[in-house]
Amino acid sequence: MSLSNKATPKIKAVIFDLDGTLLDTESLSCRAVIDAFELTNAPLRPAIRSQLKQDGDLLPWELKQRILGLRGSEWVPITLGYAQEKWDWVGHENGLDWRDGWQSRRNNKDTQESETRERIVNTFIEAWERRLGSLCEQVVACPGALELVRALSEHGDLPLAVATSSRSEGVRKKRTKHEEM
Repeated sequence: MSLSNKATPKIKAVIFDLDGTLLDTESLSCRAVIDAFELTNAPLRPAIRSQLKQDGDLLPWELKQRILGLRGSEWVPITLGYAQEKWDWVGHENGLDWRDGWQSRRNNKDTQESETRERIVNTFIEAWERRLGSLCEQVVACPGALELVRALSEHGDLPLAVATSSRSEGVRKKRTKHEEM
């Protein structure tokens, strides 16, 4: 049987991801990551910061592809390691090594080091979340997203929904200028 003879399946509902599908939050997230270095009193070198600014405050794809979809407790150590390796980031005064493989190089019995790492990661996440929260109201719709939502909305019997792992406060801020989505 050829494909043209098959009945077209009926779409029963549409579920959109919010971040990166309906709203272009990725650029804001990148900017918040970059700003979190300074907000945690561990700034990037001025030449690196200047280069990132010239690149639109976006993280390098080499880093971004490694951290997309990860929880903060997972992406922050990767980001700090990348900063040490690629940007000669000195980091916090404690001199911890965050580069790839640090988990196997550290002394697993050193609870003070583990506690310090956890504190640094949590502080970085908190700074990132605060900065992202302040940027959320600047978010723009992804190209074609509003038109797609409107076109699908014209089919009154087609349920539309948004799925996201973002916290409700962040979703509220992001949707401030985008209530239709």
